[in-house]
Amino acid sequence: MLPPPTPFKAVVLAAAAFEMSFSRFLLAIFAGRFFRFLILGFLTLHFGPQVVEIGGRIIAHDFKWVLLALAAGVFVWLIWRRGRTKKNAAKPNESGTGT
Repeated sequence: MLPPPTPFKAVVLAAAAFEMSFSRFLLAIFAGRFFRFLILGFLTLHFGPQVVEIGGRIIAHDFKWVLLALAAGVFVWLIWRRGRTKKNAAKPNESGTGT
């Protein structure tokens, strides 16, 4: 299994810099790892151990493209979210004043 693409110490440093609460940090770490290993376990049970190895090789070989696709997806999501927020801000409220 491949290590995570982001160094864990950088995440810990960022959490400390932004003064994230310790309990929320532990919950986020637990949830992230739980879902990661849940998905890996499901794939291994359903398709066999070869699928995890093949996925690891694809990510290792084409890491730049995987990272680019992930960044593009995040960029599209941010644009979509921003447009949605502007639409909600433009709608008049109950009194009809617009803010």
